[in-house]
Amino acid sequence: MIESSPDAMVVFDVDGVISDVNEETGRLTGYHRDELINSSFKDYFTDPKRVQDGIDVIFSEGVVRDYGLIMVSKEGKKIHVSYNAAVYKDSLGVVEGVFATARDISERKRAEERFMTLYGLLSRVDRSFDDLLDFTADEVAKILDPDMCFITLLEGDSLVFKVLRGEFKGWIEKDMAVNVNETICGIVIRTKKTVMISDLRDDEVSQKYPYLIEHGIRSYVGVPLVDRENRVLGTTCVLNNEPRVYSKADLELLSIFACRVSLAIEKTKVDDELVGAKTRLQERAVELQKLIADLKESEEKYKAIFETANDVIVSLDLHGNIIAVNHKFEEISGYNREKVIGMNIINLTMFPPKSLAVLMKNFAGRMAGLNIPPYNVELVKKDGDLQTIEINARLMKKDGKTVGDLVILRDITEKQIAEKKLKEKVVELERFNKMMIGRELKMRELKDRIKKLEGK
Repeated sequence: MIESSPDAMVVFDVDGVISDVNEETGRLTGYHRDELINSSFKDYFTDPKRVQDGIDVIFSEGVVRDYGLIMVSKEGKKIHVSYNAAVYKDSLGVVEGVFATARDISERKRAEERFMTLYGLLSRVDRSFDDLLDFTADEVAKILDPDMCFITLLEGDSLVFKVLRGEFKGWIEKDMAVNVNETICGIVIRTKKTVMISDLRDDEVSQKYPYLIEHGIRSYVGVPLVDRENRVLGTTCVLNNEPRVYSKADLELLSIFACRVSLAIEKTKVDDELVGAKTRLQERAVELQKLIADLKESEEKYKAIFETANDVIVSLDLHGNIIAVNHKFEEISGYNREKVIGMNIINLTMFPPKSLAVLMKNFAGRMAGLNIPPYNVELVKKDGDLQTIEINARLMKKDGKTVGDLVILRDITEKQIAEKKLKEKVVELERFNKMMIGRELKMRELKDRIKKLEGK
């Protein structure tokens, strides 16, 4: 059960000394299992006092749920995790230690940060151009965490470095101008497309721009700043000293930043032209939303593992009969778990026919020795609500023989809703930008009318 879990699982004694971990813990922290065992549980977090406070709650109340902590990996990376933990006891009822499960919620935190960043862009509609450039550079540095980033503006045949973040050690300075053809940003400007090079040493572009390797740059991403007439105004770029691949979501966020900066440049030009007849249009969109055990030595320890898991755990025999199911099943489905124990999965009416067919097919595949990756099905709760469930399963073996199937069910409905809402917010921002463009056109029309009136 430990090794099947998608969450990190840790066992530590009453002194906080780790006695065992699962494979996911090693993957999450970057430490080998042998390095973690016999070390202090508190040593792997940014706030040991908060860890100790949580441990005190566990020993006083027997359990703690959804306890937020920041873990530090072996490489120094900070990881937001949510902990569930419970004590386990010996046969006399004496507490022996704690069994804890940790879920990596870093992506959820990143999604929340992205949402707040987009909201921040909306709230800066009426700020100065320099303020927007500084805000954009700060948010790129915070969200994408590059070694260096900068924003340039095109002035004739020169690129001017307007905002810098990171340690450039003098080879780039603020307001420095370089010929556009002598910098890698020239590719972005010529193609008017985003350019991502994850490892410059493996790319022929490094031969044309050797200064990048000379200054220790290994990866580069450049996004063009393009106006409504498809003219390039400059670039937004991130650089790293090590090879790095950015996700599609990261590149989309950079593109949104670039779009906002491009609009700000055009707005600044319009404002300069209107001098005594400038009308500011302010509209702010405000909407915040929360994007959403170790094989034990006693029966109590197994129960702690089984009942504190963040996901539904179901064990099946070779024929698909349910042997056991944990308490999380009732929370997710609304059904009494006692009523499903002993049932065969083919009789689980809570799954629609199409989903049930997938369940049976994949169960049969695992029994036949096939490697079935995680997959999604739909489940109808007792109250009629439909939810999406991710299923991850592994064969249970004894003495090398298959004795059953261990199935982990995770409710990903909220995750899908959060992803959908974030996409809708991006669409809303794009609509907002189009609206701003329309209003800027009206401002230009106002200027023309003023000129006509002045002429008369």
